[in-house]
Amino acid sequence: LEEMMSRDADIVIQWAGNNDIWKSALFRKHLSHRIARRLASEHGKEPTYSRINPDENWIEYAYHPRSVMPDNKGDYTDWQSNYTSDVSRMNLERLAIFMSMAPDDVELRNNIISGVAAGLEQAPLFDEVPESLQNQITLWWMNQPETEMLTYAAARLGIPEAISKVEELVSLRGGDDESEIGRLARLSSMERGRQAYLNHCALCHQADGSGMERLAAPLTNSRWVLGSESNLISIVLNGYLGEMLMPPMGNIQDDEIAGILTYIRTSWGNQAAPVSAETVREVRDLTGSRSVPWTYSELSEVD
Repeated sequence: LEEMMSRDADIVIQWAGNNDIWKSALFRKHLSHRIARRLASEHGKEPTYSRINPDENWIEYAYHPRSVMPDNKGDYTDWQSNYTSDVSRMNLERLAIFMSMAPDDVELRNNIISGVAAGLEQAPLFDEVPESLQNQITLWWMNQPETEMLTYAAARLGIPEAISKVEELVSLRGGDDESEIGRLARLSSMERGRQAYLNHCALCHQADGSGMERLAAPLTNSRWVLGSESNLISIVLNGYLGEMLMPPMGNIQDDEIAGILTYIRTSWGNQAAPVSAETVREVRDLTGSRSVPWTYSELSEVD
């Protein structure tokens, strides 16, 4: 698929015109997301790659940030696209066609929107959005359940109502950077948190936060997830020894931990305040000398 997208993306779009393709679980969960992401992110003729060679330094490769596919199946190759107006226009028009083919299925369309949002975040700034794509994203904006990723994608593609929604969200959340790009970047933090969660946590806690029996606690309606953010950060940094063992994850950077914790505190029915990188840094400074996991009694005393 990746080779064909590079060689002749129109053939992939034609292939997607087969209605039976959209019934495939593989296509619905993974390939539709990937195609949308590729079309939204690739805007030039000279992509550059930054993947670390695992054969040369496998330790550095293991710790190198990467974006995983839905359900933690594989990862995306790191690359950045340059900008060429004709390539940008063609791929955005292809994206409009691809979106128009998608059946009226909320879960499937949300998966595609997730790919579009991730691709737009990776994409360079472009100076034109084809009318066909503006019409398509407006149609989804009006008919799909409103999510942050849909809002981000619609605002990034210039839909006035979505931009107004972004401005409303920013006014509620605050922030120093009031440029349009700053607003959109903050809104996309939810997607970055989701990707970091899938990369670091989903293997045990599962993509839906349901956990694994006798191995990883569920994150839905959890007292630790919904309670004190400093306790939650402490568990991630130093680990937890109780009914289940949580290994320390202090090697993850502060902003990634903040994104992960914000994601799990606002997903799967959880409703708790976001976590900032500054708060993670403060807790790290306070607990930096600790070398053993926290226990239930220790955390309960300060909860």
